[in-house]
Amino acid sequence: MSWSRAFNGSLKVKLILPFVLLILILTLVIGWLSWWASSRTVANLSEQLMLEMTQRISQAVDRHMFGTGAVLETAFPDGMHAPDDISAELKEMTTRFYTAASIFTDPSDYVYYGNELGQGLGLQKLVDGTAQVRMKLHEQDKRDFYLLHNINAQPEYRFTESTLFDPRERVWYQLGRDAPQHTWTAVYLDFGTRELVVTRARKVSNQQGVFAGVVATDLFLSELSRFVQQLPVTANSRAFIVEPNGELIAASSVPNVRNNEQGKVERVNASNSGDEVIEQAWAQLHALLQQANHYGDEYVHQLSFTDKKGEQLHLSVRNIRDDAGLSWYAVIAVPSTDILSDVRANTLLVIHIGVLALLIAVGIGWLVFGRVARDISKLSEAVRSTGRDLTDVSDQANRHDELGVLARSFTQMRSELFTDRLTGVANRMALEYSLDNLLLERKPTKQPFALLFLDLNKFKPLNDTFGHDKGDQALFETAQRIQSVLRDHDMVARLGGDEFVVLLREVKELSAVEKIIARLHEEIQEPLDFCAGFSLGVAIGLAVYPEHGQDSASLLKYADQEMYNDKQRTCRVR
Repeated sequence: MSWSRAFNGSLKVKLILPFVLLILILTLVIGWLSWWASSRTVANLSEQLMLEMTQRISQAVDRHMFGTGAVLETAFPDGMHAPDDISAELKEMTTRFYTAASIFTDPSDYVYYGNELGQGLGLQKLVDGTAQVRMKLHEQDKRDFYLLHNINAQPEYRFTESTLFDPRERVWYQLGRDAPQHTWTAVYLDFGTRELVVTRARKVSNQQGVFAGVVATDLFLSELSRFVQQLPVTANSRAFIVEPNGELIAASSVPNVRNNEQGKVERVNASNSGDEVIEQAWAQLHALLQQANHYGDEYVHQLSFTDKKGEQLHLSVRNIRDDAGLSWYAVIAVPSTDILSDVRANTLLVIHIGVLALLIAVGIGWLVFGRVARDISKLSEAVRSTGRDLTDVSDQANRHDELGVLARSFTQMRSELFTDRLTGVANRMALEYSLDNLLLERKPTKQPFALLFLDLNKFKPLNDTFGHDKGDQALFETAQRIQSVLRDHDMVARLGGDEFVVLLREVKELSAVEKIIARLHEEIQEPLDFCAGFSLGVAIGLAVYPEHGQDSASLLKYADQEMYNDKQRTCRVR
């Protein structure tokens, strides 16, 4: 049989082949469009994200370093003169230093001062709120250490240092003395904590305007390192802060310090960090930095180059600077494979889904289309008219063909599915459906509604005395009485046995609910019409959304427990 004859003679082929061709074409077109559009969009977004992340690093450095200026200004406010001999103002300086060290205890908890007489005063705020004071009042003296419990307390002597400390020989003192304003020392390694530290210093003049000494504070960079390590970069991307000489301040993938072959702690340089992406990114950046004024501004620059593997590596670079001489570089390095990895995955997913859809279409078409070809037009019309959820088929119920029978059967099935056969009120399934929809509707506004859990009293004695038929009538009559108390928009459902649940959709005041509960008690306690004056009682538990629960299970559980408590109270009264 030729293809043309099969196509012209077989409805099955006629129905299947167009769908097969359509799915195939759509798969190819969507796959190509997905790759083309996504690659452009993702590339643009990646550039924007790299720019924003570089700026985030710069802002983090600014926030981290800015506090040190405030520390120095608190210790020695601009314009305040230093005494030639600190002994004259020891109490005042200690108070200011205590305040200064309390501003940014992490990472700048230590402020100190040295002068031309070789005197020194330092104060470090400790984690328990006390402070350690280090004092040297004479050039030939060694430093005495004191403990200060609070800002107003008298220092308590602890011990004297074994070695002679002369602040004038320190790098921070010499840099601060020669600098016209605030200045940073080079980043150095604290061998006790294995953390990177940098010191900010500023010279202070005496009453005659002559240089008197230098005030300084240490800044630990561990918090900045943790910030960079926690940046949300992709698996092969890198974020790092580097000095112009290549020494790492912080990096997302490698530590900034390590042990060398001799077991000594040393700083890590980007050129031999052991991370291939960082090494290649720094090599490219370092070459560009050799050019005059290249990347010397505070703008974010973006560049791309081909790495050793022949792949594109994209960089986002910003020079971080301040008026105290700081000059670091914040760098984000992202391989193009990371940028386009999701695009490739999505494109492959589209192709796989298309192939799967193609196979499913052929299989379903071959098995099903042969049997439904005669009625496909009617079914299509029925589907279009009844809607996607197929719950409202009232327009089809008046038809006299098979679709009409199907619509009427669906309506009857839905009624049986959501109605309690014995009492005629809603059943558990209807309650769950209504309650879930109401919770979904009220979730944004938290508008309250109430659940009443009802359990009949003396129902078992009624069953035992008058029989199960009378018990069924009692349940029916009770359901009707409950329904008569409720408002039009409220709902009663029978859970099973002699348990009912009432859903009060509108609850403006709790007093209105209490009135409904009181009326329910009155109605149900009235003698039954067919049991020779026998009357039932009821225990009622109340749950209010959202106070007593955020979901249907919690609300029903709370109302059930309250009903049980009400039943217990009723039993004790009796």
